Amino acid sequence: MSTSKSSILKDIVNKNLQTMFDMLKTRPNRTNRFSEQTQNETTVLDTKFRNLANETLSAIYELEKVEKSKVVQLKIDKALLTLITRLVEFGLYTDIIEPLQKLRSRLLIYFKPTNISGIKTVDSKQAVVHLELLMRIISKAINGLHDSTVEDILSTFLKLCSFYMHSFILTARFDLSKFFDTSLWFALNFERKCKNVRSALVFQELNAFYDEMLILVEKYIYNVTENPKFLIWRNHYSYVARKSNNCKKSLEFYESIISSLQESSQYKHSAQDLGNLLQIADLRIEIAHFALQNLICTKQTKDTIKRIKEAQFVFNELSKSNLMEKLSKKAISALSQLFKVVELIREPIIKIVEFIASQEFNEESVCTCLKDLIQAISICFNLICENYFVEYKSHYLREKDSTYLNPENIVKIIIDIYDVLSQLEFNLYQQNGYKNCMSYIDQAYKIVQHTSCREGLHSILRAYCRIGNFYYKSGEYKKATKAFEKSLRYIPQRDFLQFSKLVSSQTVLSASQKLPLIPNIIDRYINSTYINCPDGEFTSIQDIFLDAGCNLIDSAGLLEYELRVLKERILTSRNIQFDFLNVEKSLIDTLLSCYLPEEFPIRRARILIEKVKIMICIESDSGQGSALKFIEGAIDLLKTDNFGKDNNLGHLCSYYLAAAYSLTGILTLDSENLSNDSFESAFIIWDGILKNIPPYKLGCTIKHKHIEIAKEKIDEIERLYGQLQLLVDFFGVTNQPSNKIKTLNIMLSLNNGIRDTTDKYSDSVILYAQIGQMYLNLGYTGRAGMAFERAKDILDSNTCLNEARLSWMLGYSHYLCAIGYMDKRNAQKNPVVAARLSRQRKNEQMLLVDASYTRSRILIRLGRLENAISDVTQAIHLLNRMMRNVNLNGKHHYHDKVNAEVNPFLVENNVTNKCSTGINGEFFGGFLNLTAQRWKWRVLQMLFECNHHLGQLHILRGSAKEADYCFQQAFELIQSTKAKTNMSRVLLNFAELEFRRHCWKESEEKINQVIEYQRKAVIFRKEEVLAKLCFGDFKFREGDFKFRQGDFDNQKRCYEFALEYYSKAVDILTNIMKEEYISKIEHLDTSVLQTPRSKKFVSYSDTPKDKFTGKADYECCLLAYLKSELFRRQGLILSKRGKIEEGLRLIEHEKLMNQSCLEKAEHLLILSKVKLLEITAKLTNQNHLLYENVLDSVLSLPMMNVQKKSCIVKQSMTLTTSVIIEEIDKTLEYLMEVYDLAYECGPTHLLQETSLCISTVTMIKAYGQSQLNIDQSEMATICAFYLEMTKALTAKREFYTALNEKCKDPFLCFDNQWPQKISTLPSESDILQNEDEYQLYDDETVSRRNFLTALTQRYKNEPILTYNEFQKEFLDILPPNWTVCSVSVDIETNNMYICRYQRKMTPLLLRLPLKRQSSRDGESDVFSYKEAIREFNAILDLCNQIMSNPSTSKEWWKTRKGLDVRLKHLLYNIENLWLGGFKGILMADKQQSSNRILKFKEKIDSLLFKCESGKSSRKRSKVKKLDIEIELCKSFLRLGSDAQDQDIEDILYFLVDAYNKYNDQQVGYDEIDLDQLIIDVQDALSCDDTMSSNVDDQHVILILDKYVQMLPWESLPCLRSQAVSRLPSLSFLRDRIMLTNHVNNKQDNKPGWLDYVIDQHKSFYVLNPSQDLKHTQNEFEGFVKNIKGSDGITGRIPTDQEWIDGLVNKDLFMYFGHGAGEAYCKKNKLRHLDRCAVTLLFGCSSGQLKLGGEFDPSGIILSYLLAGSPAIVANLWDVTDVDFDRFSKSLFRNWGLNPNGETTTSKKKVSLVQAVTIARNACKLKYLIGSAPVVYGIPCYLQSK
Repeated sequence: MSTSKSSILKDIVNKNLQTMFDMLKTRPNRTNRFSEQTQNETTVLDTKFRNLANETLSAIYELEKVEKSKVVQLKIDKALLTLITRLVEFGLYTDIIEPLQKLRSRLLIYFKPTNISGIKTVDSKQAVVHLELLMRIISKAINGLHDSTVEDILSTFLKLCSFYMHSFILTARFDLSKFFDTSLWFALNFERKCKNVRSALVFQELNAFYDEMLILVEKYIYNVTENPKFLIWRNHYSYVARKSNNCKKSLEFYESIISSLQESSQYKHSAQDLGNLLQIADLRIEIAHFALQNLICTKQTKDTIKRIKEAQFVFNELSKSNLMEKLSKKAISALSQLFKVVELIREPIIKIVEFIASQEFNEESVCTCLKDLIQAISICFNLICENYFVEYKSHYLREKDSTYLNPENIVKIIIDIYDVLSQLEFNLYQQNGYKNCMSYIDQAYKIVQHTSCREGLHSILRAYCRIGNFYYKSGEYKKATKAFEKSLRYIPQRDFLQFSKLVSSQTVLSASQKLPLIPNIIDRYINSTYINCPDGEFTSIQDIFLDAGCNLIDSAGLLEYELRVLKERILTSRNIQFDFLNVEKSLIDTLLSCYLPEEFPIRRARILIEKVKIMICIESDSGQGSALKFIEGAIDLLKTDNFGKDNNLGHLCSYYLAAAYSLTGILTLDSENLSNDSFESAFIIWDGILKNIPPYKLGCTIKHKHIEIAKEKIDEIERLYGQLQLLVDFFGVTNQPSNKIKTLNIMLSLNNGIRDTTDKYSDSVILYAQIGQMYLNLGYTGRAGMAFERAKDILDSNTCLNEARLSWMLGYSHYLCAIGYMDKRNAQKNPVVAARLSRQRKNEQMLLVDASYTRSRILIRLGRLENAISDVTQAIHLLNRMMRNVNLNGKHHYHDKVNAEVNPFLVENNVTNKCSTGINGEFFGGFLNLTAQRWKWRVLQMLFECNHHLGQLHILRGSAKEADYCFQQAFELIQSTKAKTNMSRVLLNFAELEFRRHCWKESEEKINQVIEYQRKAVIFRKEEVLAKLCFGDFKFREGDFKFRQGDFDNQKRCYEFALEYYSKAVDILTNIMKEEYISKIEHLDTSVLQTPRSKKFVSYSDTPKDKFTGKADYECCLLAYLKSELFRRQGLILSKRGKIEEGLRLIEHEKLMNQSCLEKAEHLLILSKVKLLEITAKLTNQNHLLYENVLDSVLSLPMMNVQKKSCIVKQSMTLTTSVIIEEIDKTLEYLMEVYDLAYECGPTHLLQETSLCISTVTMIKAYGQSQLNIDQSEMATICAFYLEMTKALTAKREFYTALNEKCKDPFLCFDNQWPQKISTLPSESDILQNEDEYQLYDDETVSRRNFLTALTQRYKNEPILTYNEFQKEFLDILPPNWTVCSVSVDIETNNMYICRYQRKMTPLLLRLPLKRQSSRDGESDVFSYKEAIREFNAILDLCNQIMSNPSTSKEWWKTRKGLDVRLKHLLYNIENLWLGGFKGILMADKQQSSNRILKFKEKIDSLLFKCESGKSSRKRSKVKKLDIEIELCKSFLRLGSDAQDQDIEDILYFLVDAYNKYNDQQVGYDEIDLDQLIIDVQDALSCDDTMSSNVDDQHVILILDKYVQMLPWESLPCLRSQAVSRLPSLSFLRDRIMLTNHVNNKQDNKPGWLDYVIDQHKSFYVLNPSQDLKHTQNEFEGFVKNIKGSDGITGRIPTDQEWIDGLVNKDLFMYFGHGAGEAYCKKNKLRHLDRCAVTLLFGCSSGQLKLGGEFDPSGIILSYLLAGSPAIVANLWDVTDVDFDRFSKSLFRNWGLNPNGETTTSKKKVSLVQAVTIARNACKLKYLIGSAPVVYGIPCYLQSK
């Protein structure tokens, strides 16, 4: 039965195997197996074949069971083998594993010893054949798996390999070496095939494979260590075990090997024993490696310490063993392996060291054991190297066995061990481990010396460098220095030679990048010595190299690198304390001694260039010649044809030559005839280098070969970029716009593929923004717009830094502002957007400066002057701080002259202005030493621009001294640079300032200086235009001045000069606005390099790289506006000379759009002036006599109460026509628009001229029409409004600024904040502080701040105030007993305007021609304004001369009394000849009954009517009585019964003119009986004269314009007995009314007026601080000290704080000394006080306001007013102390100021003003002394007891 079954199974097996064989023959090609056509067929075949295989295998299994009791041949094995073969051939590799496993188990039976009787009958040879066949089949299967999937490989490959190795070990061919090789090959092959598989899975499979191999190797355990292949196999096994994190079996295996080695060591201290020890050490290190690896992964020590100690023990044993024996081959192999394993263990040790450093691991016991192990290893290796290195090296060279470690590597491993030991040391013991660290590396160096290992030196110097780095980071710079110095000393000679060879053919930078080791050490050494430890002892690098035995010429390249690093450190380091410049100088001298001109011309030239740069930094002007000599020598070297040993550097020659030419240009800046040839030569050469590289712009592509060619010719791209940036800053400081644009274009070319930096897009944006700014400065708005557009394209297409975006926004804002496109609002929004971006760059102060400066430019264009001043002042604060930091951090500590006070623009009469930046005056020693840090030039340039701009703003504000200060700052800043162009710019500003001050000589001197500077400088022609414009303006204004002086010949000559200069300026502008001229701005002139030796460097093409084709590119909006300005000035002069039509044609020549507020205002004012001249001409031509009569007559608004009449107008009496009226209305409209546009930002004289023109035009309009049917009250209000609002404009503007400062919270004020959004005006709520902030202050302070806030709001609203609101704002708040009289003079026409204001009353305006009375009498000597001022100044000049030589002689007194009489006579003339019969307008109201007033009015109204009544009834019926304005009648009535005939005659002339106007007829002066009319008027004035004298509490306040404020109006006969004070403007009067209400806690809605009252017990005095007024001190010392509660200072100089405390904390401040105390307290501090006491300034000229030409008068008294003092007593001129002391005593007595609170006998309350009025009569010289003291302010009273 069994036989039958066996046969069946055999048939199945044989049949299936045959079928499978047949299928193999007919199957498709394997390459097409997975093609789409055969895929289904293949799948079917695979399934069928696999089913047959499974069926066959099952049959074999059954057959085995059937025949297991029989001893059979190997037929079953053969069947299995055949099945496996079929599967392999079919490619089903994964299906062979099961039959292989079965076959393997069967074959093993034949090789095992057995007691089975039949086994011997087995054919063992046949079994071996089967085994060999099986191995071949497995090998084929392994090879077949190469094309299988990764999944198949993972599941099958190593199993097949394992079967193969199991079979191999049974064959006769078995050999341990082959075993290790084959199994290792299998493992490596598997690892390579599975490189894309997750590593954990791969190493897990590998580890399982090795574990199986261990089973096969175990029985050969005693032989494996003798096999050299074992070490390689073991290394990979260890690697796999570590990777799979499964080391258990490998560790057991290693322990077993160690045990076998220990057992085999029978003889101590033998070579055999040494070899075993080395192998044991090897294995112990391997085991320790596993332990450390586990420690790193798990942070758990477990048995780590045990393993480390075991390894340490072995190395200790090694060190104790006999190391003098000769090494066996086994020992040599073991030694090599030991070093390899030690190298492997270095990685986990380093990792643990890092953990210690980062404090992630703090197991001290492990660290200590680890250190002990490394020390043991290092000691052992040290001994091995000493005893066996030579032997090992010779064996290595002899055997050439690749398994042995290279001897050089052995030395490096030993050094690494010492290095690791040193790292562990300083991580464990920090600074305390320095000594040991260094000693470890020193020992390593000894090994290097012993072994002569050149490669070891690199490891040594790296180790020293690592120690240096550690201590450098720890701040231990001296220790770091020693380590770095040792690393430099041990540089191999070969490295020097390699570096020297590199620098002979390429740049130093390129060489340092290719061989970075030594350069990096040099860099670190410089950092630790020169930068951080300059006072320590250290050796120069040059000396270190010499001590190391290096030749200077070999180290020259490295010394050049040192020079480069030193220069970089100067640029980047802060707080430099070492003299870098002298170190560089010494280094350069050494290099020059190396680089001889014949051998190294290019390198020598390179160093000469650096030498010149150093000379520029450290030499003074005297070194300029030497520097030029050196740079010329460099140029000659570079032009030579023989480069010697530098032949391979010839491609860099052009680069160095361009650098040399650029330095030549800088050095020749101060030459007599400055030429641009040097700079032009540099540009041409640079352009030649970048011949095929245009400036970068969006969409520009460059060929790669062109980029590479350009790069080869540049020494260092970033350094060149930096040098060009330096030139950009230099050209900016020296104002060379064309050169700056050319430089910027070269930088843009470098950004076009040359620079390898991610910032090139951002840099390009910034560069284009600068180009746009430069073109904008030149006036070429088209080119500027194109540059900004290109920058925007780059921004939109690339990711750029915020700094670039900010730069573009600021520049574009400035551009939009300049061209006037404010409606886009970009100019307003951009800085706000920029603010959001800048929050990430808070340290970029230059951006803040630029933003503040740009915002200032925008604000002034919008007409907001004070905000513009505030912003640019903030910019200057930041720049001054930056400059101070520069000076403090640099080597040269410049003297800082910046005023420590908050405001940097303090200007005093006796203070010499100094430069706030402390820039040295010498060019080389001062300005160009800033080249060490090039951004200083940017600060300097921006500081110049800001000061220059601020000076111009101060001119607009009217602050002449502040403007002078700013220009002085700018000039001193730029003077050190010797940049003549910028110096000429400032001098033009000085010239303008001087001619605006009417200092004609000084102005002309400045203009001549400008012309001289421009002659010597290379300037852009726009500068010539500005110079000619300034000269023209100077002559124009001088001509106007000559006209006012009556010098008409010189006036004509000045006008002709002005026209000539304007015409020349127009011609220049016309030329520079042509497209041809604009195109040449960036053109390079190759003619400068036409010498034979220079031509070879020229490769410049005339074809521009950047083409401009559009018309818009050539727009010149700014130049066009400048041209229109010139036309306007020409038009005005021609109009003044009678050519009105031609003048109008020029003025309206160009209709420019988008003008700024100020530009439009100036245009409209000039147009209005010419229109007024045209109207005047037409009126004169129409009715000459009538118009002349109007010009010479007194005019009043309102004059009469007029009702509409319907009567026929006589043509003969009509002054104006409807056409002229239209022109008048249009002109008036223009003038009012001028006021609106310019009130905030216009020059004060412009607004004052406008107000006078408005008054003139209004008067013409009122009196030019025949019908008086217009609203005269409205016209009076209009004139009054414009006249008053333009008085003291400068003081009001300064006060508004001071108020804003006062209202700021001192805790919240920073000058480094980003500017606020322009479109948002600060509202009242913005000025008010939050309630939380108010908690910081007491109630009194809060109340005061509320008052200041309300006051600030009033000033803020003034620009938008209209004449309709004028009455309510200024007049209706007046106390009922106050009268305000405003006096203005038109010096062009000699007309005086007097306005009288009272509460709830319409203003009364009089126009008084000053020459009217003289002209009536036919006198040739006219008492004009000019004559009066001349006489007044003459009196004061003589008085000052006499006072400078005081005497008691009769002659001295006689002269003074004569001057007193002259002054009295002058005041009488002013009253009688100027005021005449209208002096009553200035007088206080008298107590008059209403009946008395009406009766007088009736008599005046009917006076001329009665005179005409005797004439024919026809005539009488056509005339009517006058209806004179009631207030005008009151002014006549104030003359009283003592009125002079001359005054009454003046009134009668006025009445005749009024009568004629009212009746549209002409009554001649000769037709009336003047004598009788005079008698009638006197009767009217005397009739029932029951009026009382002046009421005591009546007060007159004078508002005097700048032309009359110097006169003592209070002492006019009509005013001398009245209480009269003065103020510069109605605004200041309003302020004091508000102050009084605030002090009295009065609300606006409460009726009644409470006077300003002070407590005399709260007084402070300063008496004789200069100690030279003994008489005054004797007179008043006892008096002031006896005042109860008083405090003060006598006989010493007060501190400014004492002065301020006296003003702020007291009610009364008295000063008895010289001047107004300006020597003791600066005016800037005064004006910023929150409050100020009533002040008595008894010094000479303490109240004087000096005239400043077009500017408002200035003086210290204004500062007291701005501080808020309600009243100040001060002197208009110098006085003598004795006579003035009489005045002071009388003042105190009459005011009621008595010691100990004594009261005066008088019961009436006397104001300070009344007391001053009375005290004048106490002086002996009642006018010369008595008229000097005046009161600025309001009546103030002493508190009753």
